[in-house]
Amino acid sequence: MELDLGDLQRSQLRCSGARCVTVENQTPFLDLVAQASGVLLLHTSYPNAATLELIRRLPASVRFWHLGDSDPQGFDILRDLRVRSGRDFQPLAMKDRSEASSVPMTVDEVQLVSRLLQGPEMPALPDVRLELEKLNSAGTKVDFETESLSPVVVIELIRGLEEFPAR
Repeated sequence: MELDLGDLQRSQLRCSGARCVTVENQTPFLDLVAQASGVLLLHTSYPNAATLELIRRLPASVRFWHLGDSDPQGFDILRDLRVRSGRDFQPLAMKDRSEASSVPMTVDEVQLVSRLLQGPEMPALPDVRLELEKLNSAGTKVDFETESLSPVVVIELIRGLEEFPAR
């Protein structure tokens, strides 16, 4: 279900949570919701206007992470969330999980990685530069799907977010 901007604008938002995790894919999102982590979870890839408005309305003290695929689009979604929301989204479990059977990137994906590495918005992604360079040099998408991560492992990662100091 997509968040509706009109519904959001007619509502008052109250949030006492300290953390928000956006999740790119529906299956891991539903798995995480079922775990009742106590963290605000939003299902989004490239965010629509309503999702951006919701993120903007959250208190300045809320810290943000994005659980996305470790492929060119996943990193571009992370970039898009940071740039368009103005919030400091951090990658969650967006790491190289290479295997011998990794799928080659398409021409479009190779070009996207190149744009992410060389584009004017790269300062928005310095913390993931190494992962992007690995993608670029390997020419493959590695094991990139968030569905390959166990919900239990992701919940433990989310619970561990409390240990990280605010930036």
